[in-house]
Amino acid sequence: MLAHDLKELFSESISITERDYRTNEFVFQQGTTAEGIFTVENGGIKIERYTSDGAVVGIHQAGAGECFAEASLFSEKYDCFAVATKPSRLTLFPKKEVLSVLMKHPETAIKYITHLSNEVKRLRTDLHLRSINSARERLLNYFLLFSDPKTKILTLPFTLKDLAGRLGLAHETVYRELRKLEQEAVIERREKHIKILNAV
Repeated sequence: MLAHDLKELFSESISITERDYRTNEFVFQQGTTAEGIFTVENGGIKIERYTSDGAVVGIHQAGAGECFAEASLFSEKYDCFAVATKPSRLTLFPKKEVLSVLMKHPETAIKYITHLSNEVKRLRTDLHLRSINSARERLLNYFLLFSDPKTKILTLPFTLKDLAGRLGLAHETVYRELRKLEQEAVIERREKHIKILNAV
């Protein structure tokens, strides 16, 4: 669900607030009380989690127009942490008010459940991609999954650094593999537009 969709569902029924964050500023910490859902008006947010041994695992990168922390509606505390990757403006949809709307309006609840279902599918796709050992194949599989079937063109909705985070790769690795793919005429790249020429 995009930010404008969430606003259409809830903005007339609840009191939303906008907040500004500096680069590397925490939006929330793992284990703190869950306030609600956030949408990114501009900027970028990375969502990560600490494991029991203190390691950090990347979960999601949210860019402008996206929402995050949806699971907080059904949790007392955040089970991950969110940090601004650049100066960012977010909109907060308070948990209690959102839940109240969902309980009173079944149609809105169904739309939101559909969104959560799509998020589960996205996470499964990300897990599948991360299970591919080769960085090259991981990138190619991502391009094939999300490019237009007819034109074979993909327009990245975020930066290459964000793409690296989503795929669980170092951004240096992504830049290096993209250069190789371009040199081998497997892809053609113009800014955020990537065209698959030959993925065999």
